[in-house]
Amino acid sequence: MSSAERGGVFGTDDFQQEIDLRQQAVERMRNMNVRHSGHAWENRYRDPIAPYGLAFLYAQPTDRKRWFALHAATKLWLSGPETNNLPRLLFDMNNVVLQRSASASFDIRRDLANRVDDEMAEDACYIGLGVSSLDTSTGSWSEACATYDRQADIPATIRIALIDSTIVICDRRGILEFNTLKIRTTGSLSVSPLDALYAWRGVAAEELRNDPEHQLVLRWMEELNLNLWRADNNRLVAARGG
Repeated sequence: MSSAERGGVFGTDDFQQEIDLRQQAVERMRNMNVRHSGHAWENRYRDPIAPYGLAFLYAQPTDRKRWFALHAATKLWLSGPETNNLPRLLFDMNNVVLQRSASASFDIRRDLANRVDDEMAEDACYIGLGVSSLDTSTGSWSEACATYDRQADIPATIRIALIDSTIVICDRRGILEFNTLKIRTTGSLSVSPLDALYAWRGVAAEELRNDPEHQLVLRWMEELNLNLWRADNNRLVAARGG
């Protein structure tokens, strides 16, 4: 996707602004992931929820010129055969978006999410997709439930795909591993090590796309992310009378 296609948020050539949005995206997804883990742990025997959740990430202008606040609309599911395979879940969601996005009245926040940040404005614009997963490289969610004694021990995985082509993967470990957060990203998360919210390692996109653990998930995340952006752009154009 070219800079012109990305529009005003990631198309300003403002490096600091783009870093700020990426930092906000990582922090928002980390918070969601911790809450997702806690909610799933508390309900693992009663009304269990799926080990995967989506966050539709939006940018909204602030009082500071050319700076944006990041907000999210989120989607969680009850656990079931149709929600326990992440690539398939993303594939099915992508088909839903393709079928419904031709309508200018289609709004991701209203039609796909089951929770929206209270502070989000009507004219906020979509900038990316986050996935909270309770599966990790060291085991599945069901294995974690059988292994650990408390929610704080549970590790998890965060994946983010932004419309500027940034991919971020975070390996969040539990308290037994000192709550370590290991981040690989294709886009910078700080101007210098001094202003980094978390330690991170820059990688090429192909390293992540070719990683067997993430390959199929990223394939459908990136496809879904592009179609979500197109759908939300249609909504904004229609709202402006275009």
